[in-house]
Amino acid sequence: MKRLSVILLVMLMLAVPISALGKTTITWWINPWRIAPPNFPADKAATEEDFPKWAAEEFMRLHPDIEVKYVVVGNTEYSQKMAAAIATGTQPDIFKGPVWDNRWVGAGLLEPIDDYLTEEDLADFYELAIETGYVDGKHYIWPWNLGTNGMGTSMLLYTPDFEKAGVDWRKIVEEGWTMEEFVEIAKKLTWDSDGDGKTDHYAISFGAQDTHNLMNFIYAHGAKLITEDESKVIFNTPEAVAGLQFLLDLVDVHKVAPSGVEAMGVYDVIGNFHSHRTSIGFGGPYEIGRITRYVKSGQLAEAFYPVI
Repeated sequence: MKRLSVILLVMLMLAVPISALGKTTITWWINPWRIAPPNFPADKAATEEDFPKWAAEEFMRLHPDIEVKYVVVGNTEYSQKMAAAIATGTQPDIFKGPVWDNRWVGAGLLEPIDDYLTEEDLADFYELAIETGYVDGKHYIWPWNLGTNGMGTSMLLYTPDFEKAGVDWRKIVEEGWTMEEFVEIAKKLTWDSDGDGKTDHYAISFGAQDTHNLMNFIYAHGAKLITEDESKVIFNTPEAVAGLQFLLDLVDVHKVAPSGVEAMGVYDVIGNFHSHRTSIGFGGPYEIGRITRYVKSGQLAEAFYPVI
């Protein structure tokens, strides 16, 4: 079975003397990353094809004997598509995406990258980032990001709503807030915007189809997903139950979050925040770029800058 390398193509361009391998075709899978390549028009929004197309063409320009075939694979189907490809022996040579399974190491599917890592290289990465792909004394992943891109790692505040509700968002940013304070402020951020007697603006929303925007609330109650030695799942603890109940109460008791979370995903949550149907969203530094891109593509009417 063909061996995989969990190596970003752009990293490969810098690290691997692949031109010496002769005529070769590389299949590269990448999940949708709407990154503007060099010299991309400033007034246009990058599509999911622009960056991998540029990276593939640039690599082939530097290595004329190599053909790169890139495939953009959506986040939701990535795991299933990868599993099916491995089962049929058609997996990619290189992939960048939201998929990592250390069982692939035991099955001999992954190629370690240690031969391409110097001590100086290792010093460039946060230890937590490089440890993600560390199995049985070898590294298997080039770190791409450390959970701060835009999919729920940080809480975002739409400050005009806080000011409208008479809430000092600067104090929250500087000093934080307790769970009790959060609930009381969330109530102030929930209202009927069109006067029909029905709540249509909420403080926050959640999507149970994705864990990014849920887990921090549950962890804040003292819950842990697994034991320290990673040998057992211990998520069914009283602390985890309390954290989950807190989230349910935000919807059912305090009514500061819309119902229907069981059918919502992280993009639904982001959409509610972008359209100002909620005052609190989830994301990270990447969210600033996403908002700018959505304005350029016509998906948002105005640019705004949330406070993290």
